[in-house]
Amino acid sequence: VRFCHTKLGAMKYLSQLELSNLLTRALRMAKIPFVLSKGFHPKPEISFCPSLPVGIESEAEYFDLKIYGDFKSEYLERLNKVFPEGLRIISAKVIDPQTPSLNAFVQRYKYLINYPKTLKIEIKDMENKEIRRNEKTYMLKDFIEEIQIYDDELCIIVKDSEAKARITEIVEALTGISAKELNIKRIQMYDYKGGLVEPWAMNF
Repeated sequence: VRFCHTKLGAMKYLSQLELSNLLTRALRMAKIPFVLSKGFHPKPEISFCPSLPVGIESEAEYFDLKIYGDFKSEYLERLNKVFPEGLRIISAKVIDPQTPSLNAFVQRYKYLINYPKTLKIEIKDMENKEIRRNEKTYMLKDFIEEIQIYDDELCIIVKDSEAKARITEIVEALTGISAKELNIKRIQMYDYKGGLVEPWAMNF
């Protein structure tokens, strides 16, 4: 089953490991009949989408979970009752076992970034901006599929390339402001097949 959930407010400070542990506890509390892995330390057979940097909110994160029996819509209500504020299941869908994993599927990431109105950003400025990491230099434009600029908000679709850049690196290179001073939110993830394809839009 593929689940979509929010990660807002205080939940943005959870690491991927902490989120995984929280979900495991919630699944047990909600009495969801999940499948356990084999071995000395069995865990729910759960797989996640590419991890979100700590401190970044999201309106649409995903995870796949193997369960016993048929999926019941009441599972969503049970989980949401035990989740802390900021973490909420939006929807869920049964997927074919042969469906590509979320990590294999996702290649694009859409973000909204609020920035000070006093800051002037123009798309042409992106052409020559760089990201430096581990003594290597990458062109900022190589990581951006699309960018829209509003009065105090950026909408950016980031794409995977040979090297991956964190959204914090991209935003800091683009604005010249520390990511800690900006409100950054991931609002969707996609595959790219001649266009953007959401995880729900796959032909399961």
